[in-house]
Amino acid sequence: MAADELCIAGGNAASEQSISIFQDPIEIASDVPRMVEIDLDKNGTVDVKLELISGASSTPVSGLEVTTLLRIAAESGVGIGIGGPIKAGDTFRRSDMFYRAETLARSQRNLKTSLFYGEWARSPEVVSGILPLRLIRCAEVYLGYLNLSVDGYGNVTVHGYAVTNEPALELTVIDLSGAAADPASAADDVTTPEREHTRQHEERNQLASLEKQL
Repeated sequence: MAADELCIAGGNAASEQSISIFQDPIEIASDVPRMVEIDLDKNGTVDVKLELISGASSTPVSGLEVTTLLRIAAESGVGIGIGGPIKAGDTFRRSDMFYRAETLARSQRNLKTSLFYGEWARSPEVVSGILPLRLIRCAEVYLGYLNLSVDGYGNVTVHGYAVTNEPALELTVIDLSGAAADPASAADDVTTPEREHTRQHEERNQLASLEKQL
């Protein structure tokens, strides 16, 4: 079986729990360009790479200009959710748009002005949010996300990340800081085919009971 086809293990959460929470803050400073590699499912294979790319040029008008890009690239079988950051409580689905690579933040600075591009870098202030991820393993679709903070200068911190332990149709983002202490609190946030079937069965039973009372 190829490395990118390995099934997702339970990670550091118990097997009966539906999502594994990983708290591993990683900081990347724009003045020290480098790459961070993350193994989302803890199977020994790098899934996502965060990279700060900086370049400098000189022009007669603006003088020295520095451009910094925050780029996230995924390995085979992993997709990155497009668009701006989402927040705790938001739900995303496996049918949403996911790409292999995305430039989240871009900043251009010179002696006169500073420009910021991208939903993750609207100003020099820090933008915090969730980056959705989709993993395909063993012909099944799993969902996960990165909890990021990015400022307009390209500095980024990965506060933690999560991944479902079983195939999921959709995933409601939880607060990683609270879930780290009790990963089981995330169990009801994952919709799987089995749970959807159970939910529909319970609804039918409730409706039948109400009809009898009427």
